[in-house]
Amino acid sequence: MTNLNTPIREWLLDNLPPEAAQLNVTALAAEASFRQFYRLQTDAASWILMDSPPDKERNDAFCDLAEIFAAAGLPVPRILAAQADAGWFLLSDLGARDFEAAYADGDHDAALAAAINALIRLQR
Repeated sequence: MTNLNTPIREWLLDNLPPEAAQLNVTALAAEASFRQFYRLQTDAASWILMDSPPDKERNDAFCDLAEIFAAAGLPVPRILAAQADAGWFLLSDLGARDFEAAYADGDHDAALAAAINALIRLQR
């Protein structure tokens, strides 16, 4: 956890199981926002840390949409712990494969069908 600042490390240690004290931390690809994402891994489990500055991001909307999308049956990460005033969210890890990767791997039809089906489920 050496590439995370001390307050985040302490918060994570309070919110992860004891065996997670020895985490491998990997920064994930940036998106078009101020949010930063990290994959936290042990030999047995993984989580996602979202560092989302509350003065620059609508974290309340993120939480609301996560609930709405989950209720619609869409695969979205669960919010396992949150320190909203700091913008820290511990999320379940859905894995490393996303729509972009599926599309790039030549699995075009399946990726597009999954995306369209997700949009249809969301609108019901």
